Amino acid sequence: MGDRRKLYKIRGEELRRRLKARGISELVALTAANEEAQRFYKSVPNSVMRDVGIWIEIK
Repeated sequence: MGDRRKLYKIRGEELRRRLKARGISELVALTAANEEAQRFYKSVPNSVMRDVGIWIEIK
């Protein structure tokens, strides 16, 4: 796993931890089309790309 990919995974895990701590069970967000953003979205566990958004189940 490359350094950037590891960083994206860490950021995704931190986002999930913070949302879960606040009692948030699902996050729906608009997405960007650039390559860096797409790599981040794809690295977040339990996420699904739908149309132009991402739904992330907070477990």
